[in-house]
Amino acid sequence: IGAGLAGYGAAAALCSRGYSVTMLEARAEGFGGASGNPAGIFTPYIARERTRTTDLYLTAFLFSLDRIRHFERTAGTELLHRTGATQAIY
Repeated sequence: IGAGLAGYGAAAALCSRGYSVTMLEARAEGFGGASGNPAGIFTPYIARERTRTTDLYLTAFLFSLDRIRHFERTAGTELLHRTGATQAIY
């Protein structure tokens, strides 16, 4: 399985079911080919009003963040890099 976002998701699901998975990546590190814009790979959707849609986005973001951080601890490598970007709600 490739070491991109979809590959990681598939590997995590298989591992949670007891399968042994090997991830192979052509690049030096995982998630390297997922997007030409690193900020677009993993950014929460921020909105002023709370709705079912924003709750879904927040839940998905927090779940993904937890899974990626778990993978980072397991693999001993950092996948998410803070950019210092700020998102304003207007």
